[in-house]
Amino acid sequence: MIATTESVLNANLAIGSFSITPGQILAALVAVWASFLVSKFLRFLLEEDVYRHLHLASGIPYAISTMLHYVVLLLGFFVALSALGIDLTKLLSPF
Repeated sequence: MIATTESVLNANLAIGSFSITPGQILAALVAVWASFLVSKFLRFLLEEDVYRHLHLASGIPYAISTMLHYVVLLLGFFVALSALGIDLTKLLSPF
């Protein structure tokens, strides 16, 4: 059973010169899902604990939460790309 699952997850799927495995796809999906969960937890934590102690102008907590949400999702997206085997140095290095 374990050997069969391992062989399925490590099966090589080639698309042109790009090669990927179902295990890599699963890891990327888990990374994106985890980033949504982390973002949701951080937003909950800010709204329930931090913002109550700070006296911020109207709209500022929403802006902070939204920016944090996008940053966490962007980091999760980069982790997912890395899990897929995409070289991030080409995306992140200056021209």
